[in-house]
Amino acid sequence: MQVMILAESKRMKQIVVIGGGGFLRDSRDLRLEKYILKQAGKKNPSVCFIPTASGESAEYIVKFYSAFGRLGCRTSHLSVFRPPTADLESFI
Repeated sequence: MQVMILAESKRMKQIVVIGGGGFLRDSRDLRLEKYILKQAGKKNPSVCFIPTASGESAEYIVKFYSAFGRLGCRTSHLSVFRPPTADLESFI
């Protein structure tokens, strides 16, 4: 399961959970990603990828940055196995 968190929305913040598909399956077909971004209601939303289902596969992380970078997002990913900080709430 992939988890993407949309931040900086003027609407209620939401977490979008995906059980496969999307950029991991076909990086040329980004309809699902475009739908997710539309929910943010912003031109250049921030998107954080939490790749725990893949064991934080470097290949999946690269695919995430490639797909969402092409869509004009500010991207980041959160390693749960090697967190960048103890204050995860601030990171998100």
